[in-house]
Amino acid sequence: MSVYSPPVPDFQRAAAAAPLPRMTAVAEADWFRIDASYAAQLAEKAGIIDAHGAAALDALPGSEAAQDELLDLALGWMARRDGFDVRGDAVVRPDGVRVAVERGAPLLTLSRLVQEDVCLIERRDGAQVLTAAILGFPSGWTLSEKLGRSMNRIHAPVRAWDQAVSRRAGRIFDNLPPGRILGRANLHRETCSDLWMARREAEPKPDRAGTEARWERSEWQTLRRLPRTGALVFTIHVSVVPLG
Repeated sequence: MSVYSPPVPDFQRAAAAAPLPRMTAVAEADWFRIDASYAAQLAEKAGIIDAHGAAALDALPGSEAAQDELLDLALGWMARRDGFDVRGDAVVRPDGVRVAVERGAPLLTLSRLVQEDVCLIERRDGAQVLTAAILGFPSGWTLSEKLGRSMNRIHAPVRAWDQAVSRRAGRIFDNLPPGRILGRANLHRETCSDLWMARREAEPKPDRAGTEARWERSEWQTLRRLPRTGALVFTIHVSVVPLG
């Protein structure tokens, strides 16, 4: 299903033009984004999770502490943000929808509160590994192929992810202090406006020859570290905007 977003901001276009893995500082207040497509994207994400199950929300054993800390940090952010009403066991969203806080299902709870897809990255066996994720709006990848993989393995299909980029990204992942948030963006033209664009690594990319692109698809991504567990939180805010 298509859910259109507001126009991609100029700062995000500029960030998308920067080479990998360049990232810019992000204010705490801007960790999550609430835009005009908030209610529609959350409704679409809920339907995708219901339809696709573990392909859209999954976690490895041992990631529970990081999941709990992520939800606590996000609820604290919402308590300071205009539009949210955090009431202990429930949150009233900016669109008026009441969401129960399910402590036994922290990722599912968060998926009902923020537009972003959210990934947890933890150090295991000497590598930064994807251990849990909400993935309602994938842009050409699948959670089943990435969960439990290192960052280098996850990015193996990305042509721009060479050894130099890997080293620079590794320094960011290893040294990012709690309290600091970094952001980056990408921007592509697409022939499809669906938010769910999962594709396995072995599947060929869509042949766009002779097909006119009609939409822009952009991801605004942020990275921050959880102070207690040390896990990294990677968020992905997806915008799909008609061209012209």
